[in-house]
Amino acid sequence: MAAELDWQLAEKVLSLTGRLTDKTLCSLWAWVQQTQPRLNVINVNQLTHVDSAGLAWIIYTINQASKQNITITLAGRNDKLNTLIALYNLDKVISS
Repeated sequence: MAAELDWQLAEKVLSLTGRLTDKTLCSLWAWVQQTQPRLNVINVNQLTHVDSAGLAWIIYTINQASKQNITITLAGRNDKLNTLIALYNLDKVISS
């Protein structure tokens, strides 16, 4: 199985497609560090899998934006991602 992650930025919405895992984060991380996009929404409804590293990246990104008084909303959460968020007790950190 190919470990792929694609993304698209439009109107301050970052839409992620594929798998957000420790194996796919490097290219996304590099792109975000290089371009420093202004985000208001991370849309995850097209993700097929998110592991703890992917969730950590989401939390980090939301926290960094918060330090700049920017609120990022996580859109399109599925049951599996909601379970992972609840497992780590992160409901208060992630707005949806």
